[in-house]
Amino acid sequence: MQASQQKIVQYLSEARATEDALVRVLQSQIAMTPSGSYRSALDKHLTETRQHSKRVSDRLEALGAGGNPLMVAVGFWETVIGQALAFSKTPLDLLRGSGGEEKVLKNAKDACATEALEIATYTAIVRLARSVEDEETTPTTAMVAEVRDGMLYVFLPPTALKLMRLADVRHDGVKLRSIFTGGESLGAELLDWVRTTFGIEAHEVFGQTECNLVVGNNAKLFPIRPGSMGKATPGFDVRIVNDNGEELSRGERGIIGVRQPNPCTMIEYWKNPQATRRVGASH
Repeated sequence: MQASQQKIVQYLSEARATEDALVRVLQSQIAMTPSGSYRSALDKHLTETRQHSKRVSDRLEALGAGGNPLMVAVGFWETVIGQALAFSKTPLDLLRGSGGEEKVLKNAKDACATEALEIATYTAIVRLARSVEDEETTPTTAMVAEVRDGMLYVFLPPTALKLMRLADVRHDGVKLRSIFTGGESLGAELLDWVRTTFGIEAHEVFGQTECNLVVGNNAKLFPIRPGSMGKATPGFDVRIVNDNGEELSRGERGIIGVRQPNPCTMIEYWKNPQATRRVGASH
């Protein structure tokens, strides 16, 4: 096993140990929490935590962590220590606070802190996996991070969506409201996969660093056509023009022009007024 792969296995083992320890903590908190919306939320959190542990375990197995004695030993002791901390915390959860409401409040504060730690852990794994071009670990941990962070709105470039589809990444806990993507056309097949996996449409947008989000798709306003970049974003005057800035007739090929001034347009190229004038950003 390469050094980079060993490091990923180490981080994944830490993440699994944290998830397994959290299962014990959540079980103890559920036991002392009265019926209601907060207990229902804890039950849901417990189910998601078990799913996350399973996903990480599956990825560790795929990486061959079980065949490395050193990694097995490290993973074993991380799990033991995590479980020991969870068990030692349980009686404290039962005793803390002067009343039931105060106990629940303090446990909720602990849960928020633990959640922040887990988000940081998965974010670190995603970045590490990307840096070593591990195309299997990246989408798996990214999906878990989305659930942990409670993400509702994301920008996922086409490459990321393709990797997630390739790894067959799915998670019932992901409840996204909107997915933006851009850089290249998704195509009908990938659009269908996003719709089936996330239950929402992927909204392709077009823009450049100099003037962004000027054209895009929005399924709530008009049907999405595969291969189309959409329509002008409300508030933008977008035309197809020639090199002289003159509008062309429908069907003619030309340049995408955006009327200026515009709040989404850059002020200038840094210390390069000639380049600024060349793209028409000052007009």
